Amino acid sequence: MKAIVQREYGTTEVLHLADIDRPEAGEGEVLVRVHASSVGPWVWRMIEPDPLIMRVAGGGLLRPKRSVPGADLAGTVEAVGRGVTRF
Repeated sequence: MKAIVQREYGTTEVLHLADIDRPEAGEGEVLVRVHASSVGPWVWRMIEPDPLIMRVAGGGLLRPKRSVPGADLAGTVEAVGRGVTRF
């Protein structure tokens, strides 16, 4: 599958279109095929974490913990993990 990935901190230059493995829905998780997403202020703060406290608070000190940024989305549920009873 294709995704916009981020392997380091910085500005828009650190974002690249890449082929990645299809994720699996883990326990308590839902896998969604994304049809639309947004890039709001919160996402931007994690791409270019300023101040440093954003890195310490969970974003990853030297590089991002999650290579695919973003959180807001609209799409279709493709799979559910163990323990998911509703969405």
